[in-house]
Amino acid sequence: MAARKRIEVTNEEMTGAAEPALVESVGDDKKKKWGWFAAGAAAMLAVMGMYWYKTDSWPVAAMVNYRPIYRFEVDRLVFKSQGPGAIDGLITQDLLAAEIEKRGVTVADSDLEAKIEEVKKSLDGQDLEKLLADRGMTLDGFKGQVKLQLSLEKALASETEVASEEAQKYVKDNDSFFPKEYSQEKKIEEAKAALREEKFQTAIQSLITSLRDKATIWRFYATSASGTGQ
Repeated sequence: MAARKRIEVTNEEMTGAAEPALVESVGDDKKKKWGWFAAGAAAMLAVMGMYWYKTDSWPVAAMVNYRPIYRFEVDRLVFKSQGPGAIDGLITQDLLAAEIEKRGVTVADSDLEAKIEEVKKSLDGQDLEKLLADRGMTLDGFKGQVKLQLSLEKALASETEVASEEAQKYVKDNDSFFPKEYSQEKKIEEAKAALREEKFQTAIQSLITSLRDKATIWRFYATSASGTGQ
């Protein structure tokens, strides 16, 4: 009986000692897991915050009486009014960029900067970046458009050449529209520029039509109130 009693006492002692240790161990594991989870969540929020800051894509566009106006609400509203036209513009831009690359046409940085400076000088002291910002554009975006324009001018140069005879005829037909102080040489210069621009616009429209006819284009947006897509 004595031996049996010692065994019972020993089991009680072991049970009483093990339960608090087990609970403490489980509690520590939970604390560690929650600690790692909190650290991971904080790191993820930091990365997301940095991404939103760098890309100017904050999910909240404004707060009104503590109610957030989300970026997707703004995007949805803008898309309804400008979306289809903006997408078509991007499609055309992408097709033209691919065609320029295919033809191996390049524009030197010096030529691009010279054109940008030319634009700045034509603004009569106005700040180019401010004017662009008022129109929702960045300087880099504007440079991209200018580069595309210069590339297209090079690619279509053979189609936009103006002969002297053409310029002379243009001056003769439109002489009354030139300022009286213009010399004949100045008139010819202006005529060539006007005819070159006219030919360029014709050539670019023809190229765009050809590229769009050959391309496979899928549009994933509604084109009417009924929600029909194409």
